[in-house]
Amino acid sequence: MASDRGSLGRRSRPAATCQLARCLVTEYKFRIGQLVYFHPKRTGRSQVNAAAGPYQIVQRLPAAEDGEFHYEIRSAVEDHNRVARESELTPTR
Repeated sequence: MASDRGSLGRRSRPAATCQLARCLVTEYKFRIGQLVYFHPKRTGRSQVNAAAGPYQIVQRLPAAEDGEFHYEIRSAVEDHNRVARESELTPTR
């Protein structure tokens, strides 16, 4: 009979992807070309002057140290791109 015990007599377990309430997200939520709304988070006293209306996902960027993905986004009414955290974006319906 085959055993699932390792050489030290312990049962082997699959690698955990979650620790308590914090899970590792391994897929992007938005795709390139998708329209989203940008809800910038205020940090300290700074205020972000962002254009209202939808933004288009231009590029997917790597995750930050905390594991959250970033995106390069563009508004039709601004002549520059922005970088946004995934938590600052919501899909248009």
